[in-house]
Amino acid sequence: ERVALSAQMLAMTKEHCQVETQMRGDMEKLEVSWSEKHAAAVRESAEKDEKLNECREEITSLIAKQASLKQALSEQKTALDLSKEEEIGRLKGEITVLQEKLKLELENLESVGIVSAQRVRE
Repeated sequence: ERVALSAQMLAMTKEHCQVETQMRGDMEKLEVSWSEKHAAAVRESAEKDEKLNECREEITSLIAKQASLKQALSEQKTALDLSKEEEIGRLKGEITVLQEKLKLELENLESVGIVSAQRVRE
């Protein structure tokens, strides 16, 4: 009976060792698989961080360009407004000169008319 129990114990010990070896192998495979997945996730995260930094730089560049364009547009509007004001001033001056000429011509016409009327009376 002891021999049978010893044989049975020996068989159980062998089976236990085989199961333990198989479980260790499976655990190592899982550990390798998880390590590979972790490394891939770390690489992907680094790539996305790099892409994010590139996008941030591009956004910063575009914001600076937008500010520059707004400033240039403002300066252009100011220059255009000054040009318009100068043109308006010049045209007002011309109008004043023409009004004076018209007034002189009207006065000349009146004096010519008066002289003509006097001549007709004479």
